[in-house]
Amino acid sequence: MKTYLLDILNRYKKFSESLDVEAILCSKSWSVFNDSGCKEIYLFQHDGSLIISVSGEVTNATWKYILVNQSILISTKSASYMLHPAFVDDIIFALQLDGTNQYSFMIDELQRDTFAPKSLSDIEKYFIRRKQLELEKEKQISKEIIIQAIESSLLAACKDEYGKSDNIKVIFDRETGAIGVYAEMEIVEDDLLEDETTQMAFSVADAKYKNIKVGDVIDIEVTPKNFGRIAAQKAKQVVVQKIREEERKVLYVQYLEKEREVITGIVQRYSGRNVCINLGKVDAILMESEQVPGERFRPTEHIKLYVVEVKDTPKGPRITVSRTHPEFVKRLFEEEVTEIQDGTVEIKSIAREAGSRTKIAVTTQIPDVDAVGACVGMNGARVNAIVEELRGEKIDIVNWSESPEVFIENALSPSEVTSVTVDEEEKTARVIVPENQLSLAIGKEGQNARLAAKLTGYKVDIKCEETL
Repeated sequence: MKTYLLDILNRYKKFSESLDVEAILCSKSWSVFNDSGCKEIYLFQHDGSLIISVSGEVTNATWKYILVNQSILISTKSASYMLHPAFVDDIIFALQLDGTNQYSFMIDELQRDTFAPKSLSDIEKYFIRRKQLELEKEKQISKEIIIQAIESSLLAACKDEYGKSDNIKVIFDRETGAIGVYAEMEIVEDDLLEDETTQMAFSVADAKYKNIKVGDVIDIEVTPKNFGRIAAQKAKQVVVQKIREEERKVLYVQYLEKEREVITGIVQRYSGRNVCINLGKVDAILMESEQVPGERFRPTEHIKLYVVEVKDTPKGPRITVSRTHPEFVKRLFEEEVTEIQDGTVEIKSIAREAGSRTKIAVTTQIPDVDAVGACVGMNGARVNAIVEELRGEKIDIVNWSESPEVFIENALSPSEVTSVTVDEEEKTARVIVPENQLSLAIGKEGQNARLAAKLTGYKVDIKCEETL
């Protein structure tokens, strides 16, 4: 089993230790890459035997997977060697020779029509393409954008090296990854040479090229390898910066789609009175003002948050999250109640004093559907799930009505109401309640009346019958 030096695999993702090496090896007929042209087949057996066929000549050998150091020991009559799994996919299995940077490559025999490398260069191109695809998937940055970044970086390096890049062009082979950088040079008479970065004296050109005449424009290769260490570093910086910019744009778009939605985050730590929250690919700060009074969180705890706003900044998306926003409760009901999801039940309005009490008004156009009952759920299962998420916050669910009088009466639940008189122009309402219901209608510190006013949009004045 011949080995080859392939530098790209040192920078590639490692073989997952969770994969079943025996199952992988024994499930396929492996064609070992060999640039000599001979056909070399390895057949691994579950009993530890190994059949090696080289151009039809069969040799019996043994193999063993050593769990301690995740290595494969292959022994023949003439030699033994230790290899470490380095990479595997549906086509190729790369094995690293112990203690070296050299690799052996096995290709699934059934995939030879798909991938049949004839040289080490073909192997390298395969891993370059895999690296590009991996980067696209991980960062969600297209191959074309990466190529454009490379081209831009090379042009920037050329500008630093030669003073200008107006006459520089980059040719990037999309298949092989080969890069060519060329400078357009105009052929001029020797005594008319003014700018050596854009012009070439005829005597010089005539000595290097055939059939050259004054006035011709030719391409002179100025590849990055000739730029020097400073130029190469500049190119690297431009590429890295471009990738970061595109990654930032992708993240911004991703989280912009989540604006005004509920997401789950993981509590990282407290920063003063603020809480650092990991949202997956970015972090957010749950400000003290957006926290429910009395709530405390543990590190690694999963919590739900309402995304108030997503802004694009040079440092990445800045996400404002909240647990006090009234829409937070609304979105929780939308997640929990299927009738709201399919439009059978509609949330008309909501009023909230975070951490204490919320009133929500619902309605339906279908006579057979109980809007309040749908939100409450069997034995209160649906509303209790939301109350648990809100850590005990009380929730009143009432029926919405087109009649302001009826709606205001419902909004003052759980108190009983004798009568309601409204002034629709002034948006005020006079409510009469029994004396024994007055404190309930007003609520502790006026909360019930205050929430009812927010819910209905009317200024509510509550009186008891006995004072009239």
